Amino acid sequence: MWGFAGDINKTTRAAMLEAMRSVGPGREHLTDRWMSPDALPVEAYRGFMDSILFAPCPKGFVSPDSFRLCEALEAGCIPIVEQQGPGLDDYYKTVFGDHPIPTVADWQAAPDLIRGLIARGETESLRLACVDWWQAHKLQVRAEISAALAPQP
Repeated sequence: MWGFAGDINKTTRAAMLEAMRSVGPGREHLTDRWMSPDALPVEAYRGFMDSILFAPCPKGFVSPDSFRLCEALEAGCIPIVEQQGPGLDDYYKTVFGDHPIPTVADWQAAPDLIRGLIARGETESLRLACVDWWQAHKLQVRAEISAALAPQP
């Protein structure tokens, strides 16, 4: 159902893990630091991501963003991101524009969000919306880069 692999000792990650565990069993591969020797190798991490539906994407150490969001989208998961605090703009809307990625005010809201999606039978449609949006977003970025690099008349 859900999974998290990485360093749990940063930002809101302990709260995320506690909340996600209340959803039910998930896959966990916890390390004690960035680039830990017991981190999953690339192929194993990809298999890990391919085996889960929901991928909580807590804040990075310095930035609200982390590699985990793109990794989750590439694997076809439903990422869940957190808002950046009361009254703050939605960081991900600022970066990506309109997107289908579920966003929670804090990790305690994630279990109800997941249970609601399951109860309404909306998980696969949301997963496909995330996949389709991500593919379109990548094409748009490629087009913008190509246009910017094109010789000017």
